[in-house]
Amino acid sequence: MINMKLTLAGILTICVSISLCAQNGFDPLTLDALSNKKITAFAEDSEGYMWIGTRRGLNRYNGRVFKKFFSGSDSLSLSSDKIMALCPDTDGRMWVATDAGINLIQNGKVGRRPSPGNSPSYCLHSYNRQYLLASSENGLIVYDKHDGQSKVVLKDSKVANSFFIESDMDGKVWIAGHDCTATVLDASFSVIREIKVPGSDISGLCLTSNGDIAIGTDKGLFLYDFRSSRQKALPENIRALVSDKKLLFTENDPKYGRTVIGIMDEGIYSLDFRTGDISHVWPQEKLDGCTRCIAHFTHDNLWLSKNRNGYSLRYRSPALESFTLSILGNNEGLVRLHPTRHGGSLVVTNRRVLEMSGLGSTIKDITPPQAHWEDNRGFLTHGRHPLGA
Repeated sequence: MINMKLTLAGILTICVSISLCAQNGFDPLTLDALSNKKITAFAEDSEGYMWIGTRRGLNRYNGRVFKKFFSGSDSLSLSSDKIMALCPDTDGRMWVATDAGINLIQNGKVGRRPSPGNSPSYCLHSYNRQYLLASSENGLIVYDKHDGQSKVVLKDSKVANSFFIESDMDGKVWIAGHDCTATVLDASFSVIREIKVPGSDISGLCLTSNGDIAIGTDKGLFLYDFRSSRQKALPENIRALVSDKKLLFTENDPKYGRTVIGIMDEGIYSLDFRTGDISHVWPQEKLDGCTRCIAHFTHDNLWLSKNRNGYSLRYRSPALESFTLSILGNNEGLVRLHPTRHGGSLVVTNRRVLEMSGLGSTIKDITPPQAHWEDNRGFLTHGRHPLGA
C-alpha cells in the first residue's frame, strides 16, 4: 500500500506498486530514521509489519514510518537495546531476543519474559504453538511461550550460539553449528545424525519449498533430504554456479517458493531445485566487498544489509511502470493508492475517490454522494470516517 499526503496541482506521476518501490534498490528512508545503522536481524510479522533489529534498539516499519523500541527502567520497555534475534509468531506477535533476555511484543506493547537458560539467545525459532527453540552458549533450549519456563535439551558446543534452526511438522529439527556441522534431532530432541558440511562456516540454512534443507557455506551450496538427512545432488547448472563459492546467505522466498542465495562478489540468485532454473536477482547488486550479509524476502520486497551496515531495499516487480494522472484539480492531493486484484487502482484524494483501470487508461469518479470536504482536517469524509486516513 502507498500512503502519500501531497499537495499537487494539475499533473501527478504515479509509480504503480503495492509496496515500497525501487528499480535498482534504495533506502526508503534515510538511515537516520533507524535507531541504529548496525543491523542484526530482519523479520516480518503476520500482520505485514517489517521489523529491523539493531545494536541499539528495535524498529517496526509500517510502509511509511518507523516506530522505535528501546530499553528502559520499566517492564513495558525492552530488556536491552542490543537485539540478538527476532522470531515472528501468530496474531502479529514478535519474540525479541536481546543480550539481557526475551521480550514479547504484541499490539505494539512490550512485555519482558524470563530469559531462557540465563544467557543471551542467538537464534529464536517458533517450534509450535507452545514452544520456542533458542540457541545460547548453553546449547539448545526449549522455551515455553506461555509460562517462560525453559530447559536445555542439548548441551553441545556444536550447537551453542547457532544462528540457524529449522523444523518440520513432525518435530524434527536441524541446527547449524559453527564448525560447519549440521545436527539433526528427532521430536524428543535426541541426536539422529551429525553432518559435516563441506567448508569451515555455515552462512545459511533454510527449509526449501519441496521439503529439503539447503545449507550455504564458504564452499558452496549443499542440499539434504529433510527426513533421511542424506545429501542430494544439485542440478548440474546450479552445481556449476555455486561450486567452491562463498555464500553469504541462503533464504527461502515465500512469494515464489524458491531458494535465494547470495554469492560474494557475484550477486543474488533465485534457484528452483526441481527444474534447475536460475534467475539473477537484482543484477546491479554484486555483493562485492561483502563478508557478512543479512537478507530477508517478503511478498513484495527484498531487504538486504551488507556487513550489517545499513540496509537496501528492492521492489520485487521486474520493472516499474509509471503514468501521468492529469485530472487532479488545483489544491487536490493524493492521500492513498489502493491496488485492486484486477490490476487497477482505487485512488483516494483529499476531495474525491477515483476508480482507475490499468495505467490510467480509464478513470471514473466514484466519490460517494454523501462525502464532503473538511478543510480543518484535510480529508474527504464519508459519515464520520475520513476516506483513506
